[in-house]
Formats: sequence, structure tokens, C-alpha cells
Amino acid sequence: MNEVSKMNMLLQAFVEKKKLTPSELRKKLECGRHTIYRTLVRAKSEYGIPIEYDPVEKVYRFEDDQKYSLPLIWFTPKDVMVLLTLLEAFRELPFGIVDSEITPFKERLEKIVNTNPSSLNLLLKSIRILPTHFRRTPKEALSTLCTAISSGKKVKMKYKDRQNENVTERVVSPLQLVRYRDNWYLDAYCHRNDDLRIFSVDRIQEMEILKTKAKKVGKKVLQEFYRTSYGIFAGKPKNKVVLKFSPQISKWVASEEWHPEQKSSFDKNGFYILEFPYSDERELTLDILRYGDDVEVKSPPSLRDKIKEKLKKAYQQYQR
Repeated sequence: MNEVSKMNMLLQAFVEKKKLTPSELRKKLECGRHTIYRTLVRAKSEYGIPIEYDPVEKVYRFEDDQKYSLPLIWFTPKDVMVLLTLLEAFRELPFGIVDSEITPFKERLEKIVNTNPSSLNLLLKSIRILPTHFRRTPKEALSTLCTAISSGKKVKMKYKDRQNENVTERVVSPLQLVRYRDNWYLDAYCHRNDDLRIFSVDRIQEMEILKTKAKKVGKKVLQEFYRTSYGIFAGKPKNKVVLKFSPQISKWVASEEWHPEQKSSFDKNGFYILEFPYSDERELTLDILRYGDDVEVKSPPSLRDKIKEKLKKAYQQYQR
């Protein structure tokens, strides 16, 4: 039995029964007295599991009867490899998670992986994510917001509106950080507007964590808000778009998901037909324009006219 399996069995034993005698532990782990003692020492020193021996009751238990959250060793070595890979990917994101905060977590994960350290490092160095069109977000802003969310505190901040450059001071209850299209957003309850709002983290100029508790928002309300807040499928659908992509680009687009309810097909000439509902045409317009002459908006007429007008203006700029 490998060490990870032993640790899993050890924790499972304490989940089933809070206090265990040495003989009960030997029976649970199906091993001898010396193996049990070695396992308990490693559990505390290397995996941070707070197990202590009570000489009065002659039992093992968690220190101070504390409620111990299940540690990372519940994952298999294969699961941990996936987590390590994700951590390495996050490090590539610009102004993402602070490296000093990742390292201790990563070191704990690496202890669990039953593999050659050199091959692990080689694998991690072979994985990269190349973000694009991101807005620079100070690490301090993300760190402050993470602290406020985890401690359940309100935040006072100055926010600069992107459209008109107005700066407003407001108090918010941070609810969730969202990474959308390589940019960070804060979902929060704004006490100035008395409603849920989305803030672009790069536009927050000053922040102060307050001592007052953040407002709690119901789970159903949050789910509905998140569902209607991001992407071309956000909000209640107002229209349906039908796009026709050229054969030259169709195979690339066919592998993309534009909308969870999209319908697609190829016509007899190899054109890729894609249709889906949408609520806001602003983001959709940008996505369509990036394909240039390889896409045609078949419907609705209003969106077709808008794309036509933008392409016309773009053409006129090159006639000067």
C-alpha cells in the first residue's frame, strides 16, 4: 500500500469515528504497530494532519477536537497532477495569482505526487497559456479582494467608469471574482446603488477593507445574476443570429462553441451555418467583425445592417 492510500484510510477512519485506540487504527489500516506509529508521525509532520495522542483516554484524535477539513491527500496522484498543471497555467496569466501564494500550495501538492520530480518539472515547463487582449490589473487589487471575500467584509473603493471617466466612491460587498476573456471582474453588491453590479478590477483605483460584515445575497439571486451577466448569451435572449462562414474558415469555427444552445450545419458547398439566440449585440458584433470577409450575417436584418455599416466605415478609412 502506498503512502497516499495510507493517509486516505487514516482520514477515513477518523471521519467514521472521532477517537481511535492504537489497536483500532491497526485494524482499520490493516498493518502492524510500528507501521501505525510511522504513519501517524508522517501524517502530522509532512501532511499537516493535526492528530494527537490522549494518554488519559489512550486514544488518538484531532487536536483540540477541531473540525479538520479534508486535506489534499484525498486526491489521487493523477488528480494532483491535474491540479499542479492548472496552477502552472494560472502562473502564466498576467497579473493573476501572486506567485508567493501559489508556491506553498504547490509544494504540498508535489509531496502527494508519486512520480519522478524531474519528470514533473519537465511536464510543467512544457505547458504554457498565452493570454491576449488583457487589461493590466495590479496584483494588490486581486489580493485585497480575495482577502475581503474570504473574510466576509465590505470594501470601500474608488471606481473610474470606463465610458465617461467619472470617478465615484462607493461601498460594496464583494461576492465573486470572475476571469472572463483574460480579464478580471468583481461581482458585488453595491450599497450605493442598492443592487448587484459588475466592476472591472483594473478600473478600481483605491480600496480599503472595512470592519463591517458584507451583505449576504441569496444563492438563487446570485445564480440568476451570474447567468445573465457575461457573454453573448447573457440575459434573456432578444433575437437569433444566423451566420454563414466560408469553407476556408468553416472547419476552424466548427470546433468553437459560441453559445450553449447553438445549432450548426454544413451546406452542400461547404459553408458552415451557425445560429443561436443572443441578448446584447455589442460583444457579438466584435466577434463577427474579427472574421472579416469569411463570415456573412444572414439574419437578423438589424444586425446585418450594423455589420455592413461598420465594414463600410472601415473601408472608407482606407480611402483617405
